[in-house]
Amino acid sequence: MSEFSKRLKILLIERKITNKELAEHLALESNSISNYVTGKRAPNLETVVKIAKFLNISADYLLGITNNPNMPNIQIAAKADKQLSDEQVHEIRKIVMDVIKNNLKLNVTNNGQTDKDS
Repeated sequence: MSEFSKRLKILLIERKITNKELAEHLALESNSISNYVTGKRAPNLETVVKIAKFLNISADYLLGITNNPNMPNIQIAAKADKQLSDEQVHEIRKIVMDVIKNNLKLNVTNNGQTDKDS
């Protein structure tokens, strides 16, 4: 069974979503989802993205590229606010990726200081 299949199965169980419900949302046959969950078939990239969006997780997590299901999409969040330039979004993205790569755990207190600042 692929990492995708394992993770999809776990997510559907945790969220109490049936294969039929996911299939209906994606306009697919229920047996297609069953095949993805059991590892008999793999979805195409477009379907992986649709599943990730429906489950509100990253496609990278579904595919086993990362163990963080909630990888931040800084560009979408920043653009939704429409107050940051492309350059600012790029800089924020670099900072976030550096934090993720280095496994830094910044515990921000209510006053905006990190544990290091205290």
